[in-house]
Amino acid sequence: MMEALVRPQNRRSLLEKRFDYLALVPAAAAICYPFLLNAFHAIVGTQAVSPPPLAIASATFILVIAFVVPFLGIALACRPTSNPGSRRFAYASVVSPTLYVFLGVVQILIKSPIPDEVVWCAIWLAIAIWSQSARDPVAAAEPAVGSWRVVHGVTAAVLSLYVVFHLTNHLFGLVGPGTHAAIAQAVVEALGL
Repeated sequence: MMEALVRPQNRRSLLEKRFDYLALVPAAAAICYPFLLNAFHAIVGTQAVSPPPLAIASATFILVIAFVVPFLGIALACRPTSNPGSRRFAYASVVSPTLYVFLGVVQILIKSPIPDEVVWCAIWLAIAIWSQSARDPVAAAEPAVGSWRVVHGVTAAVLSLYVVFHLTNHLFGLVGPGTHAAIAQAVVEALGL
């Protein structure tokens, strides 16, 4: 009789130790991000010249929720009880708006027929599952600084090139839409896309 009471309690404590459900909130918020943008554009894009006050209030509310996604990641990363894996995961959600735009650009460049939202959800679900997989906490606490420096440097170089190109492309837009389109087309042709 006593064993029957102890077993369910042991299973529950094992699940609680294995899964940090609060650590999955950044993934849920990041997964919701594109759908929030879609809802915002659906409200704003379908309105006449002067939208009704309810549409303005709804669009503003949805946009505020979309802006909360990165701040939620910061708040959850600062939890004193979060482990290093959960903290890194929360920090990754901080850049989810930028990553979503980058994913959209990549999807266009490779001419993917899969909707951005499907790819986005699959990526975040995979990251969430990976972040909660069982690992040795002692081994996870030992940083591999050397290899992370290389990854950090390569990532910084790629992102810097992207930002420089992106800002330069927008600066050509100041000259005129024709110049902007010509530069964008030249880059697409140079990349062979």
